[in-house]
Amino acid sequence: MTQTKTKTNSSGKKALTSYVEIKNIISQILFGEELKSILNVILTHAEGKLPQTQALILLYNENSKCLLFGAAPSLPESFVQKVHGIQIGPTAGCCGSAAYFKSTTVVRDTLSDPLWASYIGLAKEYGLRACWSVPILNMKGELLGTFALYYKKTHKPTQKETILVKELIDIACLAIERERSAILKKESEKEIQIQRTNALNSLKHASVGEMAKNISHEVNSPLAIIRGSVHQMNRIIDQPGDNKVTLRMHTARLERSVVRIEKIVKGLSSLTREASNDPFLKTDARTLIDDALSIFQERFLTSNVRSIVIGELDVLFECRSVQIFQVLISLLDNSYEAISKSENPWILIHVMQYDQKIRLEITDSGNGIPTSIVEKIMVPLFTTKVHSRATGLGLSVSQALIQEHSGKIWYDKSCHRTRFVIELPLEQVSSLKQAA
Repeated sequence: MTQTKTKTNSSGKKALTSYVEIKNIISQILFGEELKSILNVILTHAEGKLPQTQALILLYNENSKCLLFGAAPSLPESFVQKVHGIQIGPTAGCCGSAAYFKSTTVVRDTLSDPLWASYIGLAKEYGLRACWSVPILNMKGELLGTFALYYKKTHKPTQKETILVKELIDIACLAIERERSAILKKESEKEIQIQRTNALNSLKHASVGEMAKNISHEVNSPLAIIRGSVHQMNRIIDQPGDNKVTLRMHTARLERSVVRIEKIVKGLSSLTREASNDPFLKTDARTLIDDALSIFQERFLTSNVRSIVIGELDVLFECRSVQIFQVLISLLDNSYEAISKSENPWILIHVMQYDQKIRLEITDSGNGIPTSIVEKIMVPLFTTKVHSRATGLGLSVSQALIQEHSGKIWYDKSCHRTRFVIELPLEQVSSLKQAA
């Protein structure tokens, strides 16, 4: 066995891999072909230039400190399975040793070399009498894998073989590095998405908690009606005569109050529920808007806020109704906070259908948002409110929810009042439906 440090070829010898051949492999790398496919092309090229060889590339796994199968176009599948996952070490065969020392390892005769003592049965079973392995290192000297050639007879690497392997290792290194970069990028994007989702959920829950406090006022009103009606009914029961008409009047009030509370509870449930895995179902705008406005009925009444709903309310569109409900609640809450103490406050919801889309305009009697802060309103945690109850979370969360519907939400700068616009497709693309 011999070991030599891997060096860059600077002998000036003529390259054994032509420009066209290199260009073909590099093109596959650049166009994102699978790593295994690219490595197979590289090894098939090596075996074509060196017909007496069988080539193998193993990939290094930093976490497990072992070598995993990369490519081996002509070696038996059963052999590949046996070398997959071998631990690197000073006596771990040609590849394990080359990886451990980060240097070329040459075994001229596998049946007599102590490096193959633990693998002599493997050598006999597959008729592998000689082997040499070169570590695949990146520019930083970090181990990426190994490139090995096997022979049926005892053998020592020739200069031609050394030059060819060096050429191909450089290309293999490029392919492996690109694959690793793609994996790291994907993992990073996934992690960012997870963090973003968790952050948005945290922000949404904070907003919902604040909203829940306000909803308690909505529940108190029908509860007061129920309490008063029950009191009156108890008095009527104790009175002589036929009082059915009066009792029916009070039971009707009770029923209306119960329905009112049911709507509020349903709204609160929708506000707090995670709906990202709900299916996209046909829903009409009228139902969503009515449900959202029911949450604000008492507060609007107390503050003399008029709510006006116009347009094509019965248009059907595919959505996760809970999420759109949450967006409407957020926008209505922002409007209420902005105008409730102003003179003659009002909120107008206008529904339109065009070009296979539904458009909802939520306009209030406010005088618009200052230009200096318009660009910041969709940023998480941004707020212009000074009260401790202000969260500044609703619009960033709303934007994320609308984007999940392949839609858009924006502030309408052209309106002299305060207006937000939601635009959604009437039908969701099939990939989104399947994902849901």
